[in-house]
Amino acid sequence: MTVTSIAGACDQTSLQTQADAELARRAPAGILVLGCMVPLLLLSCDFFRIHRNAMLTALVVTYGSLAMRAWLIWRGGNLFRSRRTVWLSLNAAAVLTPIAMWDGFYCIVAIGRGSETWDALLLLLCMICTCSGGLHSFTPKLSLLWAYQYTLLAGPALVNVCVRSPHHWMIAAAVGALLLFVTIQGRVLHAQFWEALSTQASLRKAKL
Repeated sequence: MTVTSIAGACDQTSLQTQADAELARRAPAGILVLGCMVPLLLLSCDFFRIHRNAMLTALVVTYGSLAMRAWLIWRGGNLFRSRRTVWLSLNAAAVLTPIAMWDGFYCIVAIGRGSETWDALLLLLCMICTCSGGLHSFTPKLSLLWAYQYTLLAGPALVNVCVRSPHHWMIAAAVGALLLFVTIQGRVLHAQFWEALSTQASLRKAKL
C-alpha cells in the first residue's frame, strides 16, 4: 500500500497528513535524477577510479538510501498510517545520509587535491544542481529542506573559506550566496504550499 493512497483515505481536513504525503508524491523525480547522476559522476572523477573503496562506498550508501526511500513511498503505507513519526524519521535519514557522504567526499577531494581541480569542481556542480532540486522535493517540510541544503553545501563553503586564497574565497562566497537564496526561496515556497493547501481544504468544506 502506497503512502499517497493512505493519505487519500485519511481525513481530508488533516493538512499535516496531506503535507507529509506530498513528500512521497514529489520524491520519485529526485530518486530518478540522483540514481542516474551518480554513475556518471563516478565515471567522470579520477578520484573514484583510483580509490575503488570510495567508489564502492558511494554506490552502496547512495543506492541503499534510494532503495529505502522507494520502499517507504511504495510499500510503507501501513507504517505511515500507524507510526508516521517513524516513517518521517526513516525518510529523513534516507535523504540526508548520502548527502552527508557526498559532502564528506567533496571535503576529502578539495583538501587533498585542491578546490580548483576537475574532480572538486564537478562534485561541486553536481551538489549545486542537487541542492536546487531540493526546492521542489522538500517544500512541504521546511526543516527537512533546510537540513538537506545545509548538509549538502556547508562543507564546500567551509573548506573554501579555510584555504585562504582569493579564488577559493570567491567559491565560498558563491556557495554562501546560493545557500542564502535557497533558504529564502525555500521559505517562500513552503509558505505558498501551505497557503494553497489551506485554500483547498476551505473549498472542500464549503462544498459540503
